[in-house]
Amino acid sequence: MLALICEGMDDKTMARTLNVSGNTVRNHVARVYSKIGVNRRVAAAAWARARGFGDGADRKTLLPSPVPVVTLQP
Repeated sequence: MLALICEGMDDKTMARTLNVSGNTVRNHVARVYSKIGVNRRVAAAAWARARGFGDGADRKTLLPSPVPVVTLQP
């Protein structure tokens, strides 16, 4: 969630990207805010960036992996 916040995604876009409901995103974002001690999206992004998180390199580990394609040889 924090990586997506750093990318500037809103809750609706996060929900679509992660294939979860908007309520799920809001709950997770609220928990992130609570754990890092902030109450706004911009503060969460600033907190993450100050600690080297949210530069985009970590996003690939947060998003669902595509299903691998297996080709069978005859």
